[in-house]
Amino acid sequence: MSGRRVRKRGGEGARTGPAPAVLAAVGAAEPESVKGVLPSFSVAGTPDLPPPPQAPDARWLQWIAENLLRGCTRESMLDTLTASGLDRAASEQAMRDMDDNPAFLAAKKWQQIQHKLESVQANLQKVWELHPTYDRIEKRS
Repeated sequence: MSGRRVRKRGGEGARTGPAPAVLAAVGAAEPESVKGVLPSFSVAGTPDLPPPPQAPDARWLQWIAENLLRGCTRESMLDTLTASGLDRAASEQAMRDMDDNPAFLAAKKWQQIQHKLESVQANLQKVWELHPTYDRIEKRS
């Protein structure tokens, strides 16, 4: 037999489809109808455990750099990283390492230059606004 149970006529609770043991043996996914209802088990019969926390990968390192440049607090970033399943100690170390990363230091330098340019531009705008004809548009024909 192929592992399929045949529905008996009038049988309440009769099941169609492969038995869960067959699904586990062939590596098939659980049917959507029972997903989350029953605990997930591996082929050996032991419950599947969640994976251990991981260290941040390149995608997370970029996220750390971007948020440090935005001025986010390290504690809020750590909360987000650990809530996403990353190891807290490895995340803290990644943030400390970021402070010495040459590419991050270059980005901070360019960020400071950008802020300085914005400040100069704002001051120049204030000077232009002091001119008596600033609020008038010259009409040319």
